[in-house]
Amino acid sequence: MEFPVPQSQAAKQKFEEEKEKWHKVGTEPVVVPAGTFLCDHWAKDDGTEEIWASSKISPLSMVKSSAETPPRCYAKVISGATDHLPGTTMKFDPQAMRQQRQKQNQ
Repeated sequence: MEFPVPQSQAAKQKFEEEKEKWHKVGTEPVVVPAGTFLCDHWAKDDGTEEIWASSKISPLSMVKSSAETPPRCYAKVISGATDHLPGTTMKFDPQAMRQQRQKQNQ
């Protein structure tokens, strides 16, 4: 089942404001428990945070972050992962779910 996550205008604006506080430092290899990745190195302008991101990691692309104590890093590569959904996904519809429950309870 697919659950939509609506994003308010305020949330979009906050994201844009946060994005402006970061700058790219360069590109460098990063060694983490999952392996070695060529990453874009980003730093927050106030010096409080750094992240290393790789386009080869999905969906979030973060390989390492200095924001946590101890720093977080990508620990495992899952290869050959498959989708275990039995069919196609559909959007979550609360009304349809209520109707289905009412039919089951009759």
